[in-house]
This record gives sequence, structure tokens and C-alpha cells, in this order.
Amino acid sequence: MGNTVTTKHVPLQVSSDQFYQDLLNFDDPMAQMRVMDALEKDCLTVLRQKQMARGSDTVDTLSSDAGDLMSATITAFFKYIPVYCSDPSYADGSHREASLRYIFNCRLNDHRRARKRYSDHFAFSLDDPVGDEGATKGEFFGTDEGSDPADIIEDRIGLTEDDLIWKVLAAYCSINTDPGNLIGYLYKTFCSGDSATVVRESTRNRSGAVKKTVADLSGRTYLDALTYTHRMIEANLHCRIPKECMAALYGRMDLQDKDGTFFRDKIFDLTVRTITERGSWIDSKADAELARLTGKSKKKPKDPPPDDPGNSD
Repeated sequence: MGNTVTTKHVPLQVSSDQFYQDLLNFDDPMAQMRVMDALEKDCLTVLRQKQMARGSDTVDTLSSDAGDLMSATITAFFKYIPVYCSDPSYADGSHREASLRYIFNCRLNDHRRARKRYSDHFAFSLDDPVGDEGATKGEFFGTDEGSDPADIIEDRIGLTEDDLIWKVLAAYCSINTDPGNLIGYLYKTFCSGDSATVVRESTRNRSGAVKKTVADLSGRTYLDALTYTHRMIEANLHCRIPKECMAALYGRMDLQDKDGTFFRDKIFDLTVRTITERGSWIDSKADAELARLTGKSKKKPKDPPPDDPGNSD
């Protein structure tokens, strides 16, 4: 009888105790360098296991696709560092390794779907006939499973009530102010950096994030603006955010303002100045809760914050 050869599982570096200590001491520049080095080596290992890199490949010799996947995976991993440090379950090395592999697979799925949508769009004319009944490709284009961003979100890591991101978002959404103020604040804070809107900024005025918020949300109903903001936050944080996380804000869509109009039907028409002023007020109201959650506090004003002048409840 022949000998049976078994392959021993070699843990990734993210599962080591040294890596976890470096995460906890991430403010140290040397710890940051070790974390980056470990992540690059682990991504190379996973790329080789996926047959997307050769054994002799280094970070500098990867193909453009493999290099993009590595960068996207490391960037997404960095966004979760506060969660890894605050959630005791991530002290388990196998848990961190599973998380890194999951993030890599999500980014790989994103990449494959993006390429599929690109090829579907450019390889054919939407007027090309499909079948013998005169239907065109354009009539079927919207039914392509890869054309809906929601299917990508479903493959991403889902937040739970124990995650720090969940707690922070829930804290913002529970602030008592006009829902439009919160929607504008959330979009400005979490989404405007990756907005598709191009805004020209002068050296004297650095309000690009607020201008992008106005450009992207103006004219939408509150409900549409909230749904759009929700999806954009998921895309930017690379995770799935259940509606329950933002339940306090969604629940107010079915309430009425002082004029009897349902908030869900109101039109988002906040100006740059209004978003800026309401944003400062929201910062002051959320400061104590965020300090409790994160241990960090923004500089507080000497006087207590005034009542919200935009509260319509």
C-alpha cells in the first residue's frame, strides 16, 4: 500500500500573538510596520493558494489584478482594527485568520463581479437581438445578477450589536433632530470621500465634503436619501449593516413633521451652511456617548450645547 501524504495547515501571521500585540499597540510606528509586513505576506500566501501568484512573486512583481486585491484586502482589514482590538473574540488567532480570509474572498468577489459587469456592458450593444422573438440585450440587462450592488453587500461581513461600528452608528441615529440633519451628517462623515461628485475647492474654502453631500442628496426624498446613504456606508466600510443598526432613524420616516408631512416624503434640500451648522451641533450632542464607546473625545465647548434649532419633533 502506498503512503498517504497529508498537508499540514500553516497558520497565517495574523493568527500569531505578536500580530495581536501589534494591533493593540497600533499607535507605535514600528508596530504599524510589522502589521503591514504581516498582512502583505499573508495576502501573498492566500494569492498563491488561489493560484493568482507564483511562489517567486513578491509585492512588486504581482499582476495588476493581484496587486489590487492585496491593496483592497489590507485597506478593508485596517478599517476593522478598532473592532479587532475591542472585541475579545478576536484575541483568538484563528478568528483573525478567518476574518482576513473572509475579507479577501469578499474583495475577490467584488473584483469578479466588477469585471463581469464591465464585459457585459462593453462586449455587446444593448440593441443586439437575443433569441428569435425580437428581444434585445438591453431588455435583459437589468436582470443580470451582477448588476445589482445589493448582491455584493450580501457577501460581506455583517455587523452585530457588539461591534463598535454598530454602536457608533446607532448613537448618531438616536440623536433627536430632524432626520434630514442626521442623513446629511452621516453622508458627509462616512460617504463624501468616495463620492462620485466632483467639487471644486478653493484654498480659502475646504468644505468639499459638505458640498458633495449637497450635490449627491439634494432633490431626493428623505427615505431615498437615507437608503442611498445606508448603502454608501456599507460600500465604504466594506461590511453589511443591518437595518436594525439604524432603526431609530428609519423609524422616524413614518412620523410626521409639524406641518403634517411624513418625513419619508420630505425633500432633502439642506444647504452647505445648514449641514455645517447642524453637523457641529450633532458632534456636540454625540460627544459624550462616543467618548464612552471609544475612550476618545473631541474638544468640547465651554458652554453646554444649545437646543437644536432644527428639531421638528
